[in-house]
Amino acid sequence: MKCAKWVLVGLIAIAPALHALDVSYGNFLTIKGISRADGKVILPVERKKYYNIRILNKSTYRFVEICKTPCVQEVADIKVAVSEVYPAKERPDMWITSVVFNQDWQATFLVFRREEKYSVKSPVDLIFLQPTLKKRTEEAIISAVKELK
Repeated sequence: MKCAKWVLVGLIAIAPALHALDVSYGNFLTIKGISRADGKVILPVERKKYYNIRILNKSTYRFVEICKTPCVQEVADIKVAVSEVYPAKERPDMWITSVVFNQDWQATFLVFRREEKYSVKSPVDLIFLQPTLKKRTEEAIISAVKELK
């Protein structure tokens, strides 16, 4: 019984470090599932394989490192830029794109083509808070893929 109490106390002590954090980027985006442990920021990993979200600069990293809930990174405007586009190795109807938001965050999107229509798959942990931003981002991605072809 004493051992169970110590395990419970230990779990309670480390719970804040393991708690997932959601970071809002102004009123534009939310990045879910970020955690902090041992003084490091740990970004979410999709399908336990690869990172779809990246922090691009030290000031954003420091912000995420110390912010308190609710964690809102203030930003007045957002610029969307497709920084990289390349075809998937195993599927001729699929492309992988990287999109940069204000040089602060980068997200990896997948693009699929079925006949002449394109669809964009956002990272699971990236939530668009404005439908117009999502549409603008998807249009920029599809345009970049079409230029690559």
